[in-house]
Amino acid sequence: DDSDRCVITSRDELSTLATWLGVSTDMAEKSLTFRTITAGKESYPVPLKVSDARDGCDAFAKEIYQQVFDWLVRQINEGTCAEQNYEDAADVEQYGLIGLLDIFGFESFKVNRFEQL
Repeated sequence: DDSDRCVITSRDELSTLATWLGVSTDMAEKSLTFRTITAGKESYPVPLKVSDARDGCDAFAKEIYQQVFDWLVRQINEGTCAEQNYEDAADVEQYGLIGLLDIFGFESFKVNRFEQL
């Protein structure tokens, strides 16, 4: 029964996503709306229900966020690494520290409490 299968309604957003990811629109759509079941040596595409597709999109968004955050931290570390960027770095006893706090998070609680901050 395909009555509860998911459908992407925003073709413009799908096209933009595909462009950013460097894949075809068709591949992006299939990746977000189908899962693959393998039985023996054969594989079958199975349409996702709306709730399952939403969970998959949320997981995908979290992974993209994590990858971008990790990249940003690497860039900051490489750009501010005194040991690698200054000729007289060996003469310095202690370097300063720049901290980066990721406060965005993905948790969604009905009641926010101080402990969550």
